Amino acid sequence: MSALTSFERAVLKIIKDNTHLFITEGSVISIDKDKNICNVDRGDLPELLNVRLNSVLEAGTKVITIYPTIGSKVLCAMIENNPTDAFLLSTTDIDEIIINGGENGGLIKISELVDKVNQLEDKMKSHQHLYVNAGGTPTPTTVDVATNPEFVNTVVEDIENEKIKH
Repeated sequence: MSALTSFERAVLKIIKDNTHLFITEGSVISIDKDKNICNVDRGDLPELLNVRLNSVLEAGTKVITIYPTIGSKVLCAMIENNPTDAFLLSTTDIDEIIINGGENGGLIKISELVDKVNQLEDKMKSHQHLYVNAGGTPTPTTVDVATNPEFVNTVVEDIENEKIKH
């Protein structure tokens, strides 16, 4: 190894160790959901174009993609401090979140689901049939209403996963 190569490596190491992550703030001016990118206005600074919504360029579909609201404030990180290659770190307002490509549809609105389930449970409680004793007699007799097992209405805690909220 020559002295010049050692010197070059030492200088590169010093530069690399002293390179700081560059984070900038701005406002979202447009979003392309097909490409998962947005453009960001930074006031007196040049606009950031094609800011990735996912940090990895070819992220695939098994990720969480957050779509900021147009006009929301965002923080963007420059990849290798290159202003033409940035990704979204955070946003003040979220328009939409897609988890794993969205193939399972939207999240359940738990309160509305509990209300619907309780309506069904209440219907089942009041749904009764007369028991007809046909036995062997030519004139069947009716007997009291068959009893239904007691229903306990569903509550949010029965079906809510408290670790994921929306």
